[in-house]
Amino acid sequence: MKGWRAPDSAVIVTNLLAVGAVAALSIVSQPADMTTPPLWPASGIALGLGVCFARRYLWFLAPGVAAVSLPVLLWAGRPIPLALALVAAFAIEMAVGTLR
Repeated sequence: MKGWRAPDSAVIVTNLLAVGAVAALSIVSQPADMTTPPLWPASGIALGLGVCFARRYLWFLAPGVAAVSLPVLLWAGRPIPLALALVAAFAIEMAVGTLR
């Protein structure tokens, strides 16, 4: 008898929502004197997401991580050029870590 397994799309969407939620919580709970956004907790979830799935999903996952993170950074008051640079770095970090 086979066990039940969640569909890949459900796991991916759930993890992308977790990336957004953890990024928002990290920014909200950031110390006042910290100048850089603390995205390492969300980065860890994104990297785990990339490692858990086949490389063929990477073309979808990296932009998905960026798309989920951009509204969070804009909501946190980051200027648009900085937010775009941060989400690009976030997606590249996830892709490089996954391919390693």
